[in-house]
Formats: sequence, C-alpha cells, structure tokens
Amino acid sequence: MADIVINSGVQVGNRIEATGSLRWEELGDSLFGTWADWTDWNPLPNDIDIEVFQDAGSLDAWTPTCQFNAAGTVTVELQYGNTLDSNEEIVTPTTVSITDTASTYGQAQYFQFNITVSADSATPAPTVSLPSMTVNRSVIREEYLKDVDTSTLPSDSLGARELDTTIGVATTMVVTAHQEGVTYPNGEFQDRVYAVPDDYIFQENAIVVNIVSKSPPTIRCFDLNGESIDAIIDARIVGLPSILLTQTGVEIAT
Repeated sequence: MADIVINSGVQVGNRIEATGSLRWEELGDSLFGTWADWTDWNPLPNDIDIEVFQDAGSLDAWTPTCQFNAAGTVTVELQYGNTLDSNEEIVTPTTVSITDTASTYGQAQYFQFNITVSADSATPAPTVSLPSMTVNRSVIREEYLKDVDTSTLPSDSLGARELDTTIGVATTMVVTAHQEGVTYPNGEFQDRVYAVPDDYIFQENAIVVNIVSKSPPTIRCFDLNGESIDAIIDARIVGLPSILLTQTGVEIAT
C-alpha cells in the first residue's frame, strides 16, 4: 500500500484542497481588501504538493501507475531507486518527468510520484482526489519491429538509436540486422549484394548490433572496425510498457 505525504494542501475527506497563501496583515492590500469582499476560503492558493511512495518489495521490473483526478495545472515526476536512507527516502533516485508523452523508467524496488497541482485561469482554487498508486509486474508486452531503418530514429553523439516502441523497460531484446548493405554517418552506402561478386564479402562491413540500454530500448549498429553505421533491423522486444499523464492520473501508454 502506498504512503501519501501532503507537503502543501489540506485533506478534506477523499480530496486535497489548496491552502491560501494570504496572511492576515496582507488583507488590506489584497484583491479582497475587506471581510465583505472575501468570497473564497482559498485566496491566492498555494500549490498542492503531494508525495506518493511505494515499496514494491523487491528489485524487479515493475510498472508504476497512480490514479487521481485533479482540477488545475498538474505536474508529475517519478523517482525510483533501490535503497532507502535513515529517513526512508530514496537514495540518489533517478527522476523522470511524466507528461502526456510516453515516458520510460527503470527497474527498481522503490517508487515515488511527486504530484503538484497549481491554480490556473480556469481553476483559481486547485484540488486533487486522494491518489491511489500501484506497482505491477504482470503487465508484460511483446512487440516485433520489422524492416526498421535506424537512420530514421533519434540518436546520440555515439550513434546509439532509440527504438520506436511502447515498451518502457525491456526485459528481453533480440535485434538482428539485415546484411544487404550499410550506411555510414557521412551518407556513404555500401551494398554487399550487388557491388561485388557473390563470392566476395566486405568482412569489415559486417553489421554488429549492440544493446545500449533497455530503458528506453536503445541500440547501436557498427561495423567490425567499430565505426557507427545505420542499417535495416528487425527486433523482438519483451518488457514493461511506457507510462504517461492522463486526465485520470499516470497510466500505461497504449
């Protein structure tokens, strides 16, 4: 069961409301001015700030989600790690911003969602329902990618390419490259089928695929000289799905 800490806000039943930031001595200079003008119990509200923590029980591949309904502008980050300090806080956690775009995470034992709800033009007094968090390892996905041109994928400075998949944490990755030809960073393409006789092989251009990261699933293709190249690959990926922020909390990406 998740532990919930309300750093800013007040719980009213199953709802958390913002507390006002206006001090008594500021009343005369505020928009309210007098008691007669005071019509809202939460004038100039502070942000609602909540921590939702759960111990999954063991280091494994878990999918963390968090269910809540909020009125206001919502910001969520996920922190995870494998060790707690004497204050029951995650030691050197990895932090991921959770938005409406699919986010990846990593294997861990301890997970914490930090939820902030702020006032906006449509919601002068933000509220949020009491969050409910789960960590699940039964939501396993399997995806097959076929004939993927790695040059179309985002890369880092070393040529590692992040695969386009809804799997956020891979537990198994099998990637094979087609050997018809390779493309080098300078755009040079070398065709191994038609450029030379059938009995001749550019051995140095054989494609090797290295798995760089399983969260997010990322690979690097290179030749036997260690030079980064692009190629056509097939992949089988098994693992946990990405997560994203929706109107009802943090959910599994579809």
